[in-house]
Amino acid sequence: MIWGGVLDKKKVLITIIKRGHVKKMIRSIPKEISHGTMLLHGKGTVPQAMIESFVGLTYDTERDVMISLIDEKDVSAIQDLFMDIGKMHKKNTGVMFVVDVDQVFGALHRLDYL
Repeated sequence: MIWGGVLDKKKVLITIIKRGHVKKMIRSIPKEISHGTMLLHGKGTVPQAMIESFVGLTYDTERDVMISLIDEKDVSAIQDLFMDIGKMHKKNTGVMFVVDVDQVFGALHRLDYL
């Protein structure tokens, strides 16, 4: 149980996408769904061949990384929204994945002690 159970039904949605889509994506999240979003500007160091074959992105080291905390029940709706707004159905645009909050470590796992 993390933070007295408050985060038990939450997920972390990580979206890595070409620059230029993220601001619109963040604004599109309904306020009642989002529990916070962090935007990071990324510069990758992965070899070109790995990115193109494994992830399906063209070799462009500049990406935006969006980390969103959302309710488990809203994951599909937010993914569909991001796919549409971020044009993620097009090749070489981005990738997103979901992580259980209890699998995120760092400052978050210390909230039990507060």
